[in-house]
Amino acid sequence: MKALWTASFVLLSSGLTLLAAALLHARFDPGPCRNLAAIFGRNAIAAYVLHALASPLLHWDSLSFPYRLLPPGAATLATCGLFLALVAIPVVAMDRRGLHLRI
Repeated sequence: MKALWTASFVLLSSGLTLLAAALLHARFDPGPCRNLAAIFGRNAIAAYVLHALASPLLHWDSLSFPYRLLPPGAATLATCGLFLALVAIPVVAMDRRGLHLRI
């Protein structure tokens, strides 16, 4: 039986992973996603608490309207985007005012 972790497999898979990571870094880091990630990083505790407080909304009908308008896959993505916006809006507002929760 051939071993799964041969040297050629490791070199090929790690090279492809490094290439994918470099392409994603070049594509997303210079833009607005980097800024949003930095804002969430500076206020991670607030984002975590807001997520915990807002997660019961996922069980309510308030976020179920995309399922009536869109196909299932797109509706799931739209619901995730809405929930992210629900958490991100207060976190971005806190960051603009210089409010950061720290331990």
